[in-house]
Amino acid sequence: MDAGNFAEIKDFEPWKETEFIYDMMAKCGTEVVTIGDREMVAGLKPLKGLLSRDPGIKVVSANITDKSGNLLWDKYAIFDKAGIKVGVTAVTGASAYSFNLTRGIQKSDDFGFKDSRESLREVIPELRKKVDVVVVLLHETPGDARRIVDEIPGMDVVVVGHNPGYMFNPDRIGSTLIVRGGNRGQYLAVTELTLDQDHTIVDYNGEGKPLGKTVAKDPELERIVTEYQNDRKAREAEAKRKKAVDDAMLQGTEHFLGAEKCQRCHSDEYTAWAESGHAKALLAKFDQDLPIADGVDAKGVQCEHCHGLGTFHGTPEMVTKVDEKLCRSCHQAEGAEDFDYAAVLARGVHN
Repeated sequence: MDAGNFAEIKDFEPWKETEFIYDMMAKCGTEVVTIGDREMVAGLKPLKGLLSRDPGIKVVSANITDKSGNLLWDKYAIFDKAGIKVGVTAVTGASAYSFNLTRGIQKSDDFGFKDSRESLREVIPELRKKVDVVVVLLHETPGDARRIVDEIPGMDVVVVGHNPGYMFNPDRIGSTLIVRGGNRGQYLAVTELTLDQDHTIVDYNGEGKPLGKTVAKDPELERIVTEYQNDRKAREAEAKRKKAVDDAMLQGTEHFLGAEKCQRCHSDEYTAWAESGHAKALLAKFDQDLPIADGVDAKGVQCEHCHGLGTFHGTPEMVTKVDEKLCRSCHQAEGAEDFDYAAVLARGVHN
């Protein structure tokens, strides 16, 4: 189960990343979730699309509503585990959502909230009559979660969901266990309950397992993750390249952008160039009035001296293949008579 805020909101293509995370949650056996403020950032329509990707994952919330005040999801779900009935309900605090609105990162203001405490006071007695174990996914801060547990009876296990922090063992207030499984998916919180013949909890054991090298990777899941990461890396590199060109165009149509900008997508070539004589050479051939973008270090013979101005990247003006004629346009002065183009080409022109 997950108590919310599994979504990505800041990184490259955050919603696409969130969709992948949700797909992987389903593959890893997640059965029930609630919604945190991060899942709401994109708005209700994208969120419903996300949750429909795997209808097998139950979504519960006893207090998240639409703008008309209608609950958006079931108040709870009931699972049968070896004859033991486990009921899962959830509430999400409104403060983080309101803060996102204030910051301007909420794409669409589609959500409303019933009071968390009042919602729990209503749903827990109803659920208690139907199940042996009551679990609450509490998307509140750890401090608010403790205060809620202290005020409201009837919860057997509470899973904290809003920046919960990590605790190796469950905390306990009265007869309620509080599980805090850490952030960013770095831990797997496991809680085991022991029930007697009357289905009454008589003992428990729990731990937060760090997902490090001691946890074996599933080969099939590892393959899926690797393929996604490689594809994402390629898309991100292309997006950075396009942004670099767009940024340069805003400064004017003909500018020297510098090797540091080329490095974003051509890191191998940049590394070889930085160790080459070109990087340390004095520029004698080129016009000193070459237009240079603000803040650019134009020392050395850089990428654009051979390939053309960076603001022409992606256009026919860009030189994608440097030939001998272009090289000799510089390597023809006194002292360059022994320039061996074939030898230079063999060891790599960037060297």
